[in-house]
Amino acid sequence: MRLFPLSPVVAATLARGDLSVVPPGVDVTRVVDLVRAMAGAHRKMYQVTGATAPWLGHLAIAPDPERVVGVCGFKGSCRDGAAEIAYFTFPPFEGRGHAVAMTGCLIHLARAHAEVQELRAHTLPHSTRAARVLEHHGFERLGTVEDSEDGHIWRWRLTLAP
Repeated sequence: MRLFPLSPVVAATLARGDLSVVPPGVDVTRVVDLVRAMAGAHRKMYQVTGATAPWLGHLAIAPDPERVVGVCGFKGSCRDGAAEIAYFTFPPFEGRGHAVAMTGCLIHLARAHAEVQELRAHTLPHSTRAARVLEHHGFERLGTVEDSEDGHIWRWRLTLAP
């Protein structure tokens, strides 16, 4: 798995339907509409958060053959030593371990930045697949919190060793 950063320029370009910014040889044919929609959502999020590299969204590219299988990233910049991650496997590629790989890539990226002491994530309650992904990487469930859009959600945390 490798991540391709959705910089503000790349996100805006993809949101317009221009795939010329996708790395050469990477297949997006099965998920063009999803890539456009996710790029548009990231573009809007960047306008609100002012996010900059490395705290961006990324296209998740699986190997053999190289193809976009999902999107993942950070929900804003690192603040007070914590960064929040999110990931989404596109439906045609679910159930193949891509969410685990995406999460591992985000953890690796976060560990490269000393200011990140903790990663956070949120899942819908009883979302066993999402919970297993986070548990696989050592996240602990802290409890339930109220989200303005999703209602009750579970909060997760992974403490990064210095």
